[in-house]
Amino acid sequence: KGRYDLLLKPKNILGGKEGIIIELKIINGTENLSNDKIHEKLEKECEVALNQIDEKGYSSVLKNAGIEKVLKIGIAFLGKEFEVKFEK
Repeated sequence: KGRYDLLLKPKNILGGKEGIIIELKIINGTENLSNDKIHEKLEKECEVALNQIDEKGYSSVLKNAGIEKVLKIGIAFLGKEFEVKFEK
């Protein structure tokens, strides 16, 4: 099943606040790529991170705690470059 990289659970679930799951991806070995290609690769890795949250059922931890709203965040890094995508 695996494990999420970071999970933030609201202290008070009665307020209808959302839980947050963050999945991080680091990209290595992209010598000689243009900036556009680097950002393309980063965007793809963000999608992979979001899919991983769904496929591995990471949000079940929050659902089991009674938290219905979940914000899923995928972050991909390459050195100082990064890309972020999210889904509610």
